[in-house]
Amino acid sequence: MYLKDSGTFKAVDKLKSDTNSYKDKFTTVSTNASTNGCFQSFWELNFGVKTTLNAERKEVNYTGIPRNCNRYVMLDLLPGRTGNIMFQFAALIGLAKRYDLIPLVKDHLTIGQWFELPIFPRVEMIDSMELKSPVCCVYDDVFEHINGFNNWTISGYFQSWKYFSHVKQIIEQMFTLKEVFTKNAIAFLNETRSPGQWTVCIHVRRGDMLMPSASMRGYRVAGIDFINRAMEYYRTGLLNVLFVMVSDGILWCRENIRGENITFSPFYSNLDDFALMTSCDHVVVTSGTFGWWGAWLSRGTTVYFKDYPGSGSWLASQTNREDYYPRHWVAI
Repeated sequence: MYLKDSGTFKAVDKLKSDTNSYKDKFTTVSTNASTNGCFQSFWELNFGVKTTLNAERKEVNYTGIPRNCNRYVMLDLLPGRTGNIMFQFAALIGLAKRYDLIPLVKDHLTIGQWFELPIFPRVEMIDSMELKSPVCCVYDDVFEHINGFNNWTISGYFQSWKYFSHVKQIIEQMFTLKEVFTKNAIAFLNETRSPGQWTVCIHVRRGDMLMPSASMRGYRVAGIDFINRAMEYYRTGLLNVLFVMVSDGILWCRENIRGENITFSPFYSNLDDFALMTSCDHVVVTSGTFGWWGAWLSRGTTVYFKDYPGSGSWLASQTNREDYYPRHWVAI
């Protein structure tokens, strides 16, 4: 699938070893968690069969949660765009489920405009221990061994599927776009594709990643060669395919990406483009967390740009590709 950059992995290993003393402060047996059904009660009150989810939902009655459910994990949200916030939120839910904790969010989540997120109880948490993820894109297994009988405040970018692989269906449910946003994407696809045609969305991230400062740090922009190879991959495996281009540089895409059965997003907002990605059968990812989540939620076959991040760069030193990219995704 891809070759490991030995220099990158040495840097990652050093970052992990440097935090050993920090981990030792919190590490205990992984079974140190209650089985009171606290997280399940929290989730069912938000997403159970009897709960009606709509744009007017403001409160959830938490009196149904057992009285002994008095341990919490709070997310101290770091700044970032949509994809970054989604990773943080997914890690919070993954940790809460693993240790049967009630999840809390310290800050307002703007992605609540996109998804029907849980309504969190208003709790003033005391005696909380802090746990931080030191780098963006390396899975920190200390989260598998914390003392589940404490209150916790976590912070970090948590950009690894491993933080929430055990709650995949829960995350998919939580990050289902509101119907008002998906109907336009589905209507466009129905009008554009022919009967029996597979749809493959290609997310081409350009924008801020074209800046020299971003390139110096290891952010890479996929070129036309990668896009052509990715399209050929699907043409080889699928008899009839329509490619749907989504990009923050859609003009560049129109001028440079050519061939049969290619169309371009007609939308002008990130939200509509995200809905288009998740509505397609398969997704191609060039770079960035926005495209990552569009691919993960599409549930199809994902092809990704193997030269991201740039080898030997600062960003590569913060990234373990085996942690960042799911194992079944295809590197080209």
